[in-house]
Amino acid sequence: MNELFTKGTTLYPRALATIDEFIRQARRRWSEAVEDTLNEINTASGTSVNSEPFKDYLVPAKLFDGSKRTEIRLGVQICPKKEEGWNQLFYLYWDLDGAEKEHLKIAVSTNFRSKGRAKVAYDALPKALKARLLYDGYTEIYMSRSISPDETARIDELLRETIRKWCAAWRDVGDLKQFIAKLPRD
Repeated sequence: MNELFTKGTTLYPRALATIDEFIRQARRRWSEAVEDTLNEINTASGTSVNSEPFKDYLVPAKLFDGSKRTEIRLGVQICPKKEEGWNQLFYLYWDLDGAEKEHLKIAVSTNFRSKGRAKVAYDALPKALKARLLYDGYTEIYMSRSISPDETARIDELLRETIRKWCAAWRDVGDLKQFIAKLPRD
């Protein structure tokens, strides 16, 4: 314990700087991928947003919050008008408790502000679409893809590819906004 603390006194500032730079690079990569595919995202979602409403998306929001971490999410989100009742998340994901512990994934998600609304939306999806889009049991309908260590050199391409597949899935039901408008109230 003493040895770890002693090493930490010199390593911590460098480790923190490395983490900060990694977060900056991940956010930049996602921002660029979303910006490059924004017309497709707008068509698939039935909205018209530009890069202005992009927000950072980081779970946990603080480096140390005292709780046991079960997941890490790092990316950006698009928040259309609040009355839409959903936003779009684009993130890197590590499940720290799952079968693929600490394995990197890319996720693109529609995050509903209501658990009930997300379930109603997922239940209404055509069966073929449920094979491509998943429901987390809470508020997200998402698409994800595992990234092997040898694929990280192609991460920018894979981010755009995953966004395009997510867009294609929503275009299969017209667009996200139209699809949600047709749903019964939860």
